[in-house]
Amino acid sequence: MNTRQVLFIVLACAGFQAAAQSVTQTVPFSFSNSGSVPLTIVTPGQFTATVNPFNPTLGTLESFQVVWSIDFAANGTVTGSSGDFSASTGGTYNVNGLGYSGNGGGNSDGGALGEGLSVSFNVSDSRLFLVAEAGVTYNPSILSAVLGASDFPLSWDPGFGISGSDVGSVSGSAIGSVAITYNYVPEASTYAAAGLLLMVVGGVAWSRRGQA
Repeated sequence: MNTRQVLFIVLACAGFQAAAQSVTQTVPFSFSNSGSVPLTIVTPGQFTATVNPFNPTLGTLESFQVVWSIDFAANGTVTGSSGDFSASTGGTYNVNGLGYSGNGGGNSDGGALGEGLSVSFNVSDSRLFLVAEAGVTYNPSILSAVLGASDFPLSWDPGFGISGSDVGSVSGSAIGSVAITYNYVPEASTYAAAGLLLMVVGGVAWSRRGQA
């Protein structure tokens, strides 16, 4: 191995050391129901996922991101001379029961006897929490939960239902997920291992050079 090859490895490891890492946990949701209006699809509290806290052996946490995305849909058929229905939801997002944002959505449809009705919409939210901004832009107890020793819940508190009149064969669904991503700088021991590797490679290169 020549000096240029050793230098290449040194630069590659240096780049590795500078790069942040991330790990993501994703929990899916899938709810559905059918019947007559008013129809409940999701009861309050069901949009809850239990996740693991950040593992400190990985390194130093710099930030974490919580992403919600749920697709809502409803279908039915007009049973009277005219009919209509609406579907809606909305509420607060929480980390370990601590609210940090809110969002919602809805849609409606109507028609004449025998017509099929259909509505759909998506509710999404993405929030990046910087560790350095705990107590400044968000409740520091949220960071305490993320760095704690126990699993904790991510939740969105509303339910989801369909209301209307003169509509039958009603069905609805709520399908999506919530994800939390931890962004961190790798543990220093990883750097030490990389440095040791460089020393070994450099020693081998020097030894071969001396033998030449």
